[in-house]
Amino acid sequence: MLLRNFALRACVVTGLFTAGCGAQPGTTIVTQGRTNEPVMQTAPKTGTYKLYTTLSPNATTTVRLQEGDQLGFRKDAEGRIIAVAGDNEQPLSKGTAQAYWKLQK
Repeated sequence: MLLRNFALRACVVTGLFTAGCGAQPGTTIVTQGRTNEPVMQTAPKTGTYKLYTTLSPNATTTVRLQEGDQLGFRKDAEGRIIAVAGDNEQPLSKGTAQAYWKLQK
């Protein structure tokens, strides 16, 4: 019984962490992992972009960008990851394992 409870919990936790960027609507444009080097690019299309993290199923930021505006992630002077969309910047919390910008349809 104890082993079955442990296995069930392990499956639930694994499901929560592997759902990732596929669980929210839209097209993933840029993904940032905790240990990856930040990636900065430009918005491929004019539209609404939302920032999601593995800490929440809801978008933490929504911005309207023009094609060619900055979109991605950078590090600040203290080494923290900062989400960037146009002129908007949002530091990610230390516990964020993954974050991603999605273009809404």
